[in-house]
Parts: sequence; structure tokens; C-alpha cells
Amino acid sequence: MAAFDTSLIITSRTTVTPDDGRSITLAEGGQIRGRNAYVQTVYKINVVIKGSVAIKQALETFYGTYTDTMNTLTIDDSDYSAMFTSKPAVTEKDGDIRWIEFGLLAYEV
Repeated sequence: MAAFDTSLIITSRTTVTPDDGRSITLAEGGQIRGRNAYVQTVYKINVVIKGSVAIKQALETFYGTYTDTMNTLTIDDSDYSAMFTSKPAVTEKDGDIRWIEFGLLAYEV
């Protein structure tokens, strides 16, 4: 397990969406049936960071090394154990500044 660099500037564009695995359907006769597929809540996180080309390269190296392992990350004072779901990609540029976006699937720890 590795930790994301704590100096990453995680922007307010980052979204953390909880998914408790609930599946609700209507059964015959109009009964509501539901079940919870997860033991604990899973979080779908779309991270958007702001940084230089050097930050982008460091993040790409981190991704290449730790793609298939759980990594730790703090967002809004919550700690997550997360795995990448998408490779970091530049979505915007402003001079030397880059906005880099990537996906994670995580558990809160």
C-alpha cells in the first residue's frame, strides 16, 4: 500500500459518491424488495488535481507503479483506501498549470 503525495492540490471539482450497494426492485403484487450487496460503503471518486507538468509526470509514475494496489488518500479530512479505475489524464491547461483527472474506487478507513 502506498500513499498519494500529500502536497497534491485536490480541487473542489473532485467528487466523492457513496455507493452502499443497495438494489431495490418491485416484486409481484407491488412489494418492494431490496438487498445490500456490500458489507461496507464503497466510494466512487473522481479526483481532479491542479499542478505542473512535474506533478503530472510524478502522478503518472505513481500510477504505473501502484495501479493494481490499494493506496491511501485524504479528501476533505476523510481517509480512503483506494484503487485506480482510470489513468490520470490532463483535461485542461492554463500556461504551466494542468488539471489532471483520474478515477478511484475506495473504502473509507
